[in-house]
Amino acid sequence: MMVGGWRRCAPLLMVILALFSRINGAAGGGCAAGYFGPLQPRVLLVHTEYQLTLVDDVASKLMSTGNFATVGSFDATSSGPSPSVLASYDALLVWSSLNILFYDSVQFGNLLADFWDQGGTVVLTSAANVLNRIQGRFGQYYLLIDGGGGLIQAADTLGAVLEPSSPLMTNVTTLHADAAAGSEGVTVN
Repeated sequence: MMVGGWRRCAPLLMVILALFSRINGAAGGGCAAGYFGPLQPRVLLVHTEYQLTLVDDVASKLMSTGNFATVGSFDATSSGPSPSVLASYDALLVWSSLNILFYDSVQFGNLLADFWDQGGTVVLTSAANVLNRIQGRFGQYYLLIDGGGGLIQAADTLGAVLEPSSPLMTNVTTLHADAAAGSEGVTVN
C-alpha cells in the first residue's frame, strides 16, 4: 500500500487518535470506525490556510474514518475562536500556511492553553509553530518542541522503519512525498 496525503491511517490522524486517550482513556487502536467506542470526539480545525479546499479535504477525510462526531473549521488569521465555540469541541488541530500569521501569537497561545487547561486536546502540525511562533502560556509552558529552527522542504521517502510492528505501519510499504515539512526545532519543557 502506498500512503500519501490522508490515505488510511495517516500519521497526523494517528496522533489525533492517540491524544484523544486524554478524553476518555481509549487504549491501543487502529483506524477502524468506532475506535473511541460510543464517544466520538468533536474536532475543530484552527488554521490560517488560504487554500480552503485543503481544509475541506482534511475535514472530509477525518469524518470518513467514522471516528469523529463532527469536524469544524475556523480561520484564525483575524481572530481566535470564542470560548463558546471552543466549548463545542473536544480537540483542536492547529496549522498555519507557511506565510500567513495567526491573528496574535500571544493571545492565540493563551487561548490554546485555556482550552488545554479545561480538558481539551491540542494537536499542532509542524508548520503551526515555525514561521508563525505560538507564544503566550501555550508557547511558554506547553510546547514540547521548539519550532524556531525553520522548515525542511524537500522530497521524502519512507526510509528506515524503526518500529515495524507499530500499528502505524500496518500495510504500509512505501511513502512518497514531493515535498515534506518538518521542524528542525529542539525539545523544550
